[in-house]
Amino acid sequence: LMFGKEARGEARENRCEGNDRDGIHVHGQARPLLVGNALLVNGGSGLAFADEAGGLACANRYERNHGPGVRVEGEAAPELEANVAQANGGAGLAYADSAAGRATANRCEGNRQHGIAVAGRARPLHAGGFSRSADAGRRCLLRDWPGERTRFSALAAGGGPQGARALGG
Repeated sequence: LMFGKEARGEARENRCEGNDRDGIHVHGQARPLLVGNALLVNGGSGLAFADEAGGLACANRYERNHGPGVRVEGEAAPELEANVAQANGGAGLAYADSAAGRATANRCEGNRQHGIAVAGRARPLHAGGFSRSADAGRRCLLRDWPGERTRFSALAAGGGPQGARALGG
């Protein structure tokens, strides 16, 4: 499935499985409502937000995708709520570039990389949830790419005012 330009539609209870690229790709200034979808074993990410896209992804499953469960890049700023990202080839939730948005009550478990990865100038707000990954028990990776400084609103195991911190080994 793809939502582009200024699309405002919704996708509910779909199964997107075995695609060469992302299960669902949202780009441009699209703002869809994505609820109860199963995005499984796709060649890219389960769900990808790019450009200036946003919207709400709620109660979706992202499992065994080649890349991250959810990839947020460009200046995208979606709301991710009560999703499950598990056993993906990348991170459970991956933010890059100048991406933002809010992640609330998501479960990231058993992903090949970190539960939540933030890079570049990304600044998501993490407001609770559960994150455990296959990468030596690390839950969050906060990484600066060469020549760029990473900024965060509040990203930690429980969110809150303590600001950004890397967790795990």
